[in-house]
Amino acid sequence: MTARKQLEWLGGVGRACPSRESAQHAWYENARLAGAREVLEAANATAAPLRTTENRDQVNALLNQHGNELFSGAGSARQVLEQVQRQAGRD
Repeated sequence: MTARKQLEWLGGVGRACPSRESAQHAWYENARLAGAREVLEAANATAAPLRTTENRDQVNALLNQHGNELFSGAGSARQVLEQVQRQAGRD
């Protein structure tokens, strides 16, 4: 749902702060959180986009595949990440 009307409705009932700036007013007007507008606007003004790799789907699949090694203690974070990087072609 990216249409302004739907985003305004969601914001108006307090369900979500719309990502579309033109609809955010509905959330700000109904959230009733002191300072929320100032904080979110400051964060948006200084935010940097998340950088990711071109092969993020492959990296994500490999992290899921090898993640259990971390939780079971079979491998360290360094070992698992090095394995993922090798398999993803990023030595």
